[in-house]
Amino acid sequence: MSLLVIAGLIAPILCVLCVKDARHRTLPNGWTLALALECVVLRLAFGGLGGLLDGLLGGIVCAAFILMPYLMKGAGGGDVKMMFGAGIATGLRLCVAELLFVSVSGLVLGLGMLVAGKVAFRRKGRKDDEAYRIPFGVAIAVGTELALLFAWTLETWK
Repeated sequence: MSLLVIAGLIAPILCVLCVKDARHRTLPNGWTLALALECVVLRLAFGGLGGLLDGLLGGIVCAAFILMPYLMKGAGGGDVKMMFGAGIATGLRLCVAELLFVSVSGLVLGLGMLVAGKVAFRRKGRKDDEAYRIPFGVAIAVGTELALLFAWTLETWK
């Protein structure tokens, strides 16, 4: 039950981050911080100190997942911060599921944008226009919600 509640309570912030990233290709620090703080409060409320520790470890692992693309200039700093907050929401025990759902969501989003002509491959000597970058915050939000709903489904079928 708590996973469904967490998914519902973080959904509005994730929606705002999706819209900001899709329209402006930016994930504002205030909103990513709000996501992380809300997830910390929810993990503490539903799991106590153990749940908080699990959430923080999940946040670190999930942020580390996107740190390499960030260092190679393939992702933005907002993506790393959003992934940290999303990792807190799912926690360490669901972090592999979250990474899988986020990756698949990013792949589907990227392929859809490629087919629609909204994204282009980089060409040597040419800077890509911001409008042609994939808004990975959308994939993070969708993947996080899917991971939480998937875990809730497994929990209720026990």
